[in-house]
Amino acid sequence: MVWIYVGFIFFICTMLALDLGVVNRKAHVIRARESLIFTAFTVFLALSFAACVWWMYENNWPEGITGEFVRLAAQRAPDAEIAATGWGREATIKYLAAWVLEYSLSVDNIFVIAVIFGYFRVPAHLQHRVLFWGILGALVMRGAMIVAGVELVKRFEWVNYIFGLFLIYTAYKMFRSGEGEENVAHSPAVRLAQKMFRVTHEYHGSRFFIRDAGALVATPLFLALLVVEFTDVIFAVDSIPAVIGITSDPFIVFTSNVFAILGLRSLFFAVAAALGSFRYLKTALVFVLAFIGVKMLLMGVHNLRDLAEQLPEGWGWLVSWAPEHKLHVPTEVSLAIIVGMLALGVIASLFASAAERRRRRSPMEDMAEAIDLTRRNLRRVLILIAGSSVILVGIALAPIPGPGGIPVIIAGLMILATEFIWAKRLVLRMRRQANAMAATTEVLARRSSPWTIPPVLLIHAAAFLALYEWVNALPDVFVISTYFGTLLMVGFWAWRVVARHRRGE
Repeated sequence: MVWIYVGFIFFICTMLALDLGVVNRKAHVIRARESLIFTAFTVFLALSFAACVWWMYENNWPEGITGEFVRLAAQRAPDAEIAATGWGREATIKYLAAWVLEYSLSVDNIFVIAVIFGYFRVPAHLQHRVLFWGILGALVMRGAMIVAGVELVKRFEWVNYIFGLFLIYTAYKMFRSGEGEENVAHSPAVRLAQKMFRVTHEYHGSRFFIRDAGALVATPLFLALLVVEFTDVIFAVDSIPAVIGITSDPFIVFTSNVFAILGLRSLFFAVAAALGSFRYLKTALVFVLAFIGVKMLLMGVHNLRDLAEQLPEGWGWLVSWAPEHKLHVPTEVSLAIIVGMLALGVIASLFASAAERRRRRSPMEDMAEAIDLTRRNLRRVLILIAGSSVILVGIALAPIPGPGGIPVIIAGLMILATEFIWAKRLVLRMRRQANAMAATTEVLARRSSPWTIPPVLLIHAAAFLALYEWVNALPDVFVISTYFGTLLMVGFWAWRVVARHRRGE
């Protein structure tokens, strides 16, 4: 099986050698037209390779390449006889989904590379050289990260949950992040290079190192390459778990990553300057990451049923809501959701950019005002759709035990509050009520001793257990959800009591 990876890497290296040794033998400025032609060629290669993926997995060639598909199918149906052939369609869909996902998640990398080139003042005719060698470095580092990630998922199922939580955190971090400049000067890669080498302040053609008085001296071109590689590793930490959320087949993960890197690096010269126009693409990526993170978490929900035997008698209802079998989201559904979200982000960005261009070109004040009103209305519509969708998801989650969809509904109201007065007033009222409850809890905590915590928790649990067992008029879901919701408040009170006791108050 190793030789199939060697053959693929040899094919990619041959293409890169033709690129640097023939097409771009002389360093020159890459124009947008040339960049788009090469990008179209890499996209054609990626889509053509999908046909190869179909044939290989349909015929199990080389033998054993479908092993990951067979292993997962055996987990879903332990008693069924699983064939090693006939996996072409599913493998192709997973490959395309992984390629689209990696391509979209790496778009931000283009902007960061542009910032790096600007900071180091890399001449335009040398930028292609940095990106070329950057691809070779990415092949090695991403390959190692993919092997490690896939092996961890195979050996330890709980790694899926860590990856899922990490992706949800990454989505939150991306949602909260601004558009600030990257602080390249404080990059660990730059500091490490400056400690290991002397660095000259002048460029010496396309050379990464020069000899000065017998000593090896790094040029700014090498520093730029080092920071680009370091940045790629940082982005890979986010993107590779997301791709593993689509498929844990190492060959599909690796090949989709490589083709995405090839396409994006070639696309850099055409879209780096215009990337800021796609303002809603990052928002779409937030939802994509969150979707894959939740999907990875739900893959292990069925394991909660195994805890029923370990719980005390009468407490099995805590995990009774968990499904009996492993949840499986079809790859076609995942691909449709990913492509749909990205398409919505791009379309919304294009509409917003078109509205701004029309407003800037308008010579008449009333026309400018009308266009601005249209833009604001479009924003209100988009926020209404986004906020309402989040609230509907929260309502759908309401039957789940615990807080259920309450945090999700609150998040939807906060989205609506950015544009609608009624939602803002509702959020402010909820905030005032939350502050009042926090103040009341603080007063109670001041008057309570840590020794009161265990009895209060026991009384709280006993009260709801009695409701669950003897009050048949109340639905079970209502009792369970109310129990977990009030448990959060009791837990907050207990935390404040312990915190005040530790401070000696």
